[in-house]
Amino acid sequence: MILPGEGGEDSRLFAEQLADIYLKHAKANGIKAERTDTAKQRIRIKLTGEDPLKFFWKERGTHRVQRCPPTEQKGRIHTSILNVALV
Repeated sequence: MILPGEGGEDSRLFAEQLADIYLKHAKANGIKAERTDTAKQRIRIKLTGEDPLKFFWKERGTHRVQRCPPTEQKGRIHTSILNVALV
């Protein structure tokens, strides 16, 4: 589960991008992955296959990115934070 945190809309965009990366990584490693819930407050991805957590266990915890988001008009750098939970 990916939980956007501080950073407003950019945090949500960061969560969407990270979810896409996880889905591609799962596919590349033979793990079936599908989004099961895309509420505004979270993104859930269901992983099935042989030991799928072995590829993702290091991803749990807090992620932070500092960047000029695509929504920024004035070129300012934003900090966005999200949390990845394995349940």
